[in-house]
Amino acid sequence: MKSSANRENEKLAKVLSEALQDQKFIILKIYDENGDRQITGLITQIDQEFRRLKVSHEDGIDWIPLDDLLSAEIAINYTESFN
Repeated sequence: MKSSANRENEKLAKVLSEALQDQKFIILKIYDENGDRQITGLITQIDQEFRRLKVSHEDGIDWIPLDDLLSAEIAINYTESFN
């Protein structure tokens, strides 16, 4: 039987993979010692060697460590342009 942590990790991996493959906007909740933050953007790369995501969003581009991700969900009906 899988632990709830394993199920959560599998769910997170599936959402991240779908967002990257289908270029869907994603809402990421990220741990920050000064207070958790949220980013909505597009995943442009998943770096498995360094366990991080490259995310393009309205304020630029960030590399997000996978270990800092608290949650991820596909942003339904989100159509913001970064141009």
